[in-house]
Amino acid sequence: MIVNQIYFPTSNSEDDEIEQVYDSLDELLGISRNSDNVIIIGDFNAVVGEGKDNQIIGKHGLGTRNIRGERLVNFCKQNNFLITNTMFEVPKRRRFTWVASGDINRYQINYVLVRSRLKKQIMTGHSFPGVKIDSDHNLVVMKYKIAHKKITKRPKCNIWDVEKLKSEETKQEFQNKVYNGLRVVGTDSLWDEVINNIRQFAVETIGFRKLNPRKPWITNEIKNLIKHRNKLRKKDEAMYKIIKNRITQKCRVEKEKWMDLTCENIKINMTANRMDKKYGVIKRLSRLSKLRSKIVKDKNGKLVLDGGEIVTRWKEYIEDLYEGLKGEDMNIENIIESNKEDIGPIITKYEFIKALRELKKGKAAGVDNISAVLLKYVGKDTEHKIFEIVCTHRRGAVEKY
Repeated sequence: MIVNQIYFPTSNSEDDEIEQVYDSLDELLGISRNSDNVIIIGDFNAVVGEGKDNQIIGKHGLGTRNIRGERLVNFCKQNNFLITNTMFEVPKRRRFTWVASGDINRYQINYVLVRSRLKKQIMTGHSFPGVKIDSDHNLVVMKYKIAHKKITKRPKCNIWDVEKLKSEETKQEFQNKVYNGLRVVGTDSLWDEVINNIRQFAVETIGFRKLNPRKPWITNEIKNLIKHRNKLRKKDEAMYKIIKNRITQKCRVEKEKWMDLTCENIKINMTANRMDKKYGVIKRLSRLSKLRSKIVKDKNGKLVLDGGEIVTRWKEYIEDLYEGLKGEDMNIENIIESNKEDIGPIITKYEFIKALRELKKGKAAGVDNISAVLLKYVGKDTEHKIFEIVCTHRRGAVEKY
């Protein structure tokens, strides 16, 4: 949804000033897609008048159309907009948006514009002259039923509780189950079956890590008070405020207790030389939420909204980064050709197991949700078994998947 709030100069202004505002609106509409839900609200300082005009103006406007109103109607026709607060039958006291000095006359000059194709989503639209908004204009409200786009969510990727593998008993249980499962699978089965085997026994032995709550100091007592407060919102305002203050006090006390325990936890980790845990806790305490901008602009500084154009723009940007970096300027080793028979085996068992054990911890799992830490804890027997499967696959003996 794109909401544009605008203000047009008064009737005493020159026509050129009015056209400058319309040019700015055209520029904003030019960078938006036809599928975007665009809403334009504000003080147009124009009277479109009473009486229906095609699908642009409803028959429930106010007054007689003036020159600025005619310009607004033409703008709506050119860009397929309709004026919502002229579409619904309401008393005239709910149509005017501004009163001239001395209450000489009342005008409808504030409007809410939406795309014509979204007409069925508009439920109502009119002014509220009795609402105090610290302005000489009346509040204009439009009720709008948004048709949400269906977004397919990616399946949630659970994080293995690998800390349990530091227990010798749990580690031995995991290694035995995985090896026995691999012995049943054999080398002629697909690699994804091996992965399923590891995943199954990881669920049975270590399970998934529980995510830390956003506010861990919120106790069950506070949660119950919050529920009780919500029930009193419209029933008992005095009791609602009392419960609200009680919740604030308890949150302050519990947060202070939680901070003391967290600091004590940091000291314990420092004493035990567990620096990864220490810095992990400190990072969670000092983490600040940052807004990430997804705005992409072209070379001329104009916004790019189309998905294909965004990809093309990133391609251009990366090409510009490496522009001028020619092959002769790069220090690249020459490729030495040799016979395949002289190269030796593709990879030895020692190299494979060494690489497996040197995998870095704390890295995200792939699409199979098997992290590097799980493979590091599978045990010697399973390492040899996986090496056999990899070698068999590289020889082409295993089916393609």
